[in-house]
Amino acid sequence: YHDHGHMDVRILREIHLNREAGRVDVKYQIEEGDLYFGDQVKIRGNTKTKDLVIRRELRIRPGDRFDGEKIKRSRERLENLNFFEEVSTDTEPGSGPNRKDILFRVKEKRTGELSFGAGVSSIDQFIGFGEIAQRNFDLLNWPRLTGGGQSLSLHGRWGTITRNFELSFVEPYLYHK
Repeated sequence: YHDHGHMDVRILREIHLNREAGRVDVKYQIEEGDLYFGDQVKIRGNTKTKDLVIRRELRIRPGDRFDGEKIKRSRERLENLNFFEEVSTDTEPGSGPNRKDILFRVKEKRTGELSFGAGVSSIDQFIGFGEIAQRNFDLLNWPRLTGGGQSLSLHGRWGTITRNFELSFVEPYLYHK
């Protein structure tokens, strides 16, 4: 019922002990309640990540029939971004009697990485490496450069004989579609 828009479903049960037959009879009465629709989809807690980055992962839209499965899938997609420590959902009263605002709360985590190291090799003798990466990069958000859902990394490896550098940039939603 929750997946089909009935947020106020009530299940009443009656239990009857039938000693003669040696069983317990259970009868359920289900009251569906009203059918609800989403009014607004609100996002709270994002200080770095742009609303657009979060909204493109959501499977429920304003005006849709309330759907618990779509909300669950939306929460999973936000968790899979790996930008947030916590993702939770809730509802608030909407603009009408059968309308609810759907609220997504996120708690952002650090998405930048810096790593370096050194070692020895039979070919290069001494080897050093370093990497700097940002998983929630935004090329157009100067000077912070975070919050756009892009990914940027620069990796370098150098030895006495070889040198290797790699720059990687990923835009997962070109043209925001």
